[in-house]
Order: sequence, then C-alpha cells, then structure tokens
Amino acid sequence: MKLKSSVTVIISLLFVSLLSACASTSKLTVEEKEQAIAGYQLPTQPTGNEALVYIVRPDSGGSAVRFKVYLDGQKEDGKYIGYTRGKQYLTVPVSVGKHVINSKAENWASVDVSANDGDIIFLTQTPRLGFMFAGNNLEKIDSLDGKYFMSKYGLALGTYVDEDGKAMQQ
Repeated sequence: MKLKSSVTVIISLLFVSLLSACASTSKLTVEEKEQAIAGYQLPTQPTGNEALVYIVRPDSGGSAVRFKVYLDGQKEDGKYIGYTRGKQYLTVPVSVGKHVINSKAENWASVDVSANDGDIIFLTQTPRLGFMFAGNNLEKIDSLDGKYFMSKYGLALGTYVDEDGKAMQQ
C-alpha cells in the first residue's frame, strides 16, 4: 500500500513540474509578445491613489491545490485575500508604498513590491514540487509577460474571501 501511494505522489509531482514548464514565455521574442497582446485591455485598472497588483497563475499544474494570497502581514493572523487555482488570477489594490505579498501552498513564498500611484504590478505563482502536494513560487514579472499571460491563457478570476475565510460572490 505504501509503495502505491509513493508512486502516486511521484507521478503527481512529475506531472506538476512538466505542466509548469508549459506557461513559459521565454521562447517568444519581445516583438512576438507585443504582437500577441496588441489591443488587449486588462480587465481591471487601478483607481484613485493606488496601484494594482495582478497575481497570475498561468498554468494548470497543481490545480487541485489552492494558492492562498496574503497582503502585508495577514499571514500572522491567518486571514487572506483569496486564492487561485490553475489558470486563474487575483487583483489586489494597494496603497502607494512598500508591501509584502505572500502566497501559501505547501510552502510560503513572498515578494516585496514598491507601488506608485497608477502602477500595475504583475506577480506570477508557479507550482513546484512539494512533499505532500504542490508547493509554489511567487515572483515579480514584467508588464509584458503579465499582459501576455492574461491575454494568451484567458485566465479566470480566482476566489476572494471575506474576513471569515468564506468565498465571496464575484
């Protein structure tokens, strides 16, 4: 029985790593990416005196695992903004200044961002091998790659949660 579950875990982890390679944009030139996003408008823009952070999860690897998103120390109190599954995104409005975005799967991942008025900042969540289920990486990407992921992969909106951790209607 242990052998069967070990083989299942190994096969699942290999599958996650193979799928995560599918969301790469490194094989495209800048010109090809620019052409691919020509005329594309992001679904949400920053308003007022704020910036907007897009957290994109462009591949379907580890889709069964929720990657929870936390802002500025929320992880200490257990409250989070929402979560993504494969091929989803979240937007997080932030005030001007420095912020820490955390992502939780089997592990914690973190990125520091500095936001100016009107900025659109892109972060990507990618699955990685975990021990029991998918882990995650979180990294800042440039605007071109972020828009490319949003337009090319037709990402769906992830799930936002209320203060009690219950999914909210969009």
